[in-house]
Amino acid sequence: MKKDAGEKEELLMRIARYLIINAPFTEKLGLYHGKMGIILFFALYARYSQNSMYNDFWEALLYEIFEDIYKDYPLNMENGLCGIGLAIEYLAQNQFIKGDTGEILEDINVLIMERDPLRISDVSFRKGLAGVHYYVHTHLCSPSAIHASIDAEYVKNVSIAVQKNDCALVNIPISSFLYANFLVDNSIEISPDSNLSLLPLGVDNGIAGIGLKLMRV
Repeated sequence: MKKDAGEKEELLMRIARYLIINAPFTEKLGLYHGKMGIILFFALYARYSQNSMYNDFWEALLYEIFEDIYKDYPLNMENGLCGIGLAIEYLAQNQFIKGDTGEILEDINVLIMERDPLRISDVSFRKGLAGVHYYVHTHLCSPSAIHASIDAEYVKNVSIAVQKNDCALVNIPISSFLYANFLVDNSIEISPDSNLSLLPLGVDNGIAGIGLKLMRV
């Protein structure tokens, strides 16, 4: 059911308030279920609402992510390094952050390159090779990555793994990846009196994803 403008704005404000209170306490960092997806909601909501206060919040969350990533953090798109890197590329290419993403993502890319793509058995986008391939391709082609920090040997091994597993590149530009079905496929509806505590926080069928959907419609 399509919501009127007043109800939509009320829901967005309620979502923002709830996430401000609860997001700092989640230990999940990743794109689909954790802080990185919540960052995307607040970056877009700050621009949508023209309220710079939300920029301060998501920037603080991003700092926490860089502080909390550890050596053995998962590689994948759903919960891991590739999802975080892709979201940062999205922020840079949409002018939410400035700078060379080759430098911004250098530490993350070093951790990514420690994982051998030839040993990845899962070929899915969320958890496997297709997601790694999409991130590597996006970073190398990014106008924001002046000095891309993924080396030629790793790119070669990703290409070999992709060919070996017949894993086609997901053909979705980063400008629209946020609303592609593999990320915000969100069928959940909420009302002003819904109990948000019953829902996950993130973008994947969670509160941040509902907020992204509301800003789109």
